[in-house]
Amino acid sequence: IAVGDIVGSNVFNVLRTLGLTAAIVPLTFSPSFVIDGLIALAAAALLSVFGYIKGHKVQRWGGIIMLLGFVAYYVYLFATKLKKDIKKLQKLCKNACQKRKNTI
Repeated sequence: IAVGDIVGSNVFNVLRTLGLTAAIVPLTFSPSFVIDGLIALAAAALLSVFGYIKGHKVQRWGGIIMLLGFVAYYVYLFATKLKKDIKKLQKLCKNACQKRKNTI
């Protein structure tokens, strides 16, 4: 019961703070937050399913599947960050080349 109280209190505090802030000033967010939320929702659903399949315990195979999902999520995060960094670097290089051509 104590863990539920703590988690519920934290969720309420976050939602209250975001709600009050959004009521004063509109909040913008990245579309990647939606993907993160869906991944967290899928992880919670998997945990529930694996926990109720056999004896209300997460079996070894369920833990392995969740661990692989965690690794896949971090690979996804790394790949998208790398892709953004490469685009930013290409744009910087292109701008530097254009400036150099204009000075010559």
